[in-house]
Amino acid sequence: WVHWNWRGWMPFGTGCLGDWFCHVADPSYWALDLGLPESVHAEVEGYDPKIHADLYPAGVKITFQFPAKGKRGPVKFVWYDGNKGIERPPYLEEGRKVPGTGGVLIGENAGMTHGSHGASGARIFPETRMREYQANMAEKTIPRAPGGNHHQDFLHAIREGRKAGSDFAEYGGPLTECALVGAAAIRFPGQTLK
Repeated sequence: WVHWNWRGWMPFGTGCLGDWFCHVADPSYWALDLGLPESVHAEVEGYDPKIHADLYPAGVKITFQFPAKGKRGPVKFVWYDGNKGIERPPYLEEGRKVPGTGGVLIGENAGMTHGSHGASGARIFPETRMREYQANMAEKTIPRAPGGNHHQDFLHAIREGRKAGSDFAEYGGPLTECALVGAAAIRFPGQTLK
């Protein structure tokens, strides 16, 4: 029940989803200004929510549908974990792998892969599009966290009397709510929750 394993229990750790969603989904959630989903649908195998209620499934695929917002159209966001690996996206060249822990964003003519914790190792694919981007890279305009990480940003925000980069009310709370809605969907596998 305790030490690292508390994360795997659904009643208070929400399994892999509760542990990793904020680290993996954050770049897409932030960049696309997703907000809250309008529907969520979980697919699980070998998991009965009545019998296994305290446990997290061995693997899940959860599809979140986000409505259009501002100038962006609707977004389909799919979470994979455990024995449900990320599906190979179109445009990804032979020999390139999808990240084991990370994200894949798929656009109309290209895509992007990244790792966890701030989109580490981000790469555009196909590689020709990555080279185009690097040749025309814009100047960095987004403020960087003091000290280079969210722990330092949080401490500096307290000292300076400002909001942290992932202020709970405006950002961290809604991001966490998405993970919790996904956890609720696991309780109703195969059903679309709205």
